[in-house]
Amino acid sequence: MTDKKKIILIVILFGSLWGMLEAFGISIMRGTGFHFRSSILAFLGVIILMAARIVLPRAGSTSVAGLIAAGFKFLSLATILPCQIAAVIGQAVIFDIAFTIAERKNVFSRKLAPGLIAISACFASYLLFAFSQAYLFGNPYWFERGIEGLLKWVITDGSVAAVLSFAGIYAGIMIGRSSLKLLDNWYTIRRPLFYISPVSYTHLTLPTN
Repeated sequence: MTDKKKIILIVILFGSLWGMLEAFGISIMRGTGFHFRSSILAFLGVIILMAARIVLPRAGSTSVAGLIAAGFKFLSLATILPCQIAAVIGQAVIFDIAFTIAERKNVFSRKLAPGLIAISACFASYLLFAFSQAYLFGNPYWFERGIEGLLKWVITDGSVAAVLSFAGIYAGIMIGRSSLKLLDNWYTIRRPLFYISPVSYTHLTLPTN
């Protein structure tokens, strides 16, 4: 897809989908008291990011989709929680870098490579998030855990997210490949849908934490 409007609209579409999953997902899981919330959200993020990258294999597109998703997450918060916004953006940037390296080395064609990339990027995003929140942004919630507590969180929650992401990236590949022609046809035949779908969501009342 080379049309600039297609590129913009597909990034908006996938970023919006991810943002909606973030907004509604965390609300549902908090309501049920589910513990590994970040792991499930990371898993959903990997599926969307990989599907989007199959449809639009361009460096930087994943990061932009993350910014859009972070905007939805921001609108869904009852109170401003910068760490949750940072988690979405951080995951998008790390996976953008990972996808770009993988594409340049043509490793996605290997059977286990996507899964190993997902695991590595997942742990990297958890490490980046935990230590940046604690020591770069000075977030007391994370700083008070200390290095041992941060590593424990990465090992526990990060491992769950990594295992889920191993499966999630293959799901994303299948969804992306099956959506490629469908999205192209929809853009050609029903172009207004691409404009309406992300915009109409903003008129809905987002869940609060």
